[in-house]
Amino acid sequence: MGISIQKLREFTNKCWTEDNFEESGINLVIQQQMPDYEKYLEEKQKVLEVKNLNRHEGIMNACYQEPILSKKQIIHLFRHYNYLKFCIRKTLIKYDEQPTPKLEERMEFLYSKAIEIRNLLATANFRLMTLVKNFISATTNCDAEKQDYISDAYTSVLRAVDNFDYRKGFNFNTYAAWAVKNNFFPSRKKCIIVRKVITDQQQSWLKNSKTSI
Repeated sequence: MGISIQKLREFTNKCWTEDNFEESGINLVIQQQMPDYEKYLEEKQKVLEVKNLNRHEGIMNACYQEPILSKKQIIHLFRHYNYLKFCIRKTLIKYDEQPTPKLEERMEFLYSKAIEIRNLLATANFRLMTLVKNFISATTNCDAEKQDYISDAYTSVLRAVDNFDYRKGFNFNTYAAWAVKNNFFPSRKKCIIVRKVITDQQQSWLKNSKTSI
């Protein structure tokens, strides 16, 4: 199996469930296409046809290939995502009782589907993070460093997907922005302060060495 059992346990550790997840046939309801799916495909095609799409690099390029999702679509995807995690958790219980290759294949399939939805939720919402772009633009002109910052901020959004309780009816984009602000900015600002201190020390040493010559 491509993924370890331990990783699957950690993945399903945070899972928001609904009472009707146990109902017969609920999988057909939850795993159907998200609301306005045809409209989503049309919007996605329009986004891909934008001529200057390649002005973005790395993760941001992937984010700009996804149209912005409606609240109804986001709720549907979160419900589907947590249902898949719920199914993995149930399969793990059966696997603990009697491990079989068939159960391993099922868990791997469910995990791959869950990761697809997780990435879609993260990329579709990450392009709205103007605060990240503003912070990065004001902080560095180095392209490699920008990509590093974006990658760290994107990781915060992925964590937000795992922690977001869609059942409460809050806006995920607001929650993700809060997560980035609380998880990404403090660590990055600390790095910038440390880097400035080091740079100031280097300049001081250079100045002193020139004076002593």
